[in-house]
Amino acid sequence: MKEILLLEDMGPIWDSFVEREKEIGDIKLHSAYQVSDAMDLFRMNKNSINWLVVDLNVPVVGLKRDEIDKSDSGRIAGWIWLENYVFPQNPEFKKRTIIFSAHIKELESYIDLTKITIEGVIIMPKANHTVSLVIQKINSIS
Repeated sequence: MKEILLLEDMGPIWDSFVEREKEIGDIKLHSAYQVSDAMDLFRMNKNSINWLVVDLNVPVVGLKRDEIDKSDSGRIAGWIWLENYVFPQNPEFKKRTIIFSAHIKELESYIDLTKITIEGVIIMPKANHTVSLVIQKINSIS
């Protein structure tokens, strides 16, 4: 069973992951609505979490003022959390992170996507992918 920390503020996406957890039982979710929730869940469960699935555009609660300013009005808040709080102390999570978001262009304005994908981060735009495809990707790697 894969344990996934899901940082997502959209109900239908969250519901799809919860349905998958209940119906098939191949995942266990740690669901975060905003950055502060993700910070707490990651700190408490990082030894059991296998994957991070992160929406970029989430509430900025938990970020510092300068981080909020970098977040493009919250449109890349999920990345700011990863960049400042997860990857510096836990670089192994770069190979276990999927950016599942409709705001890839905003991230591209902030960072070279080639660099982060070379380091292992997987980018799956919501326009082209479903929750089932995200789970398939996780299962195909681990």
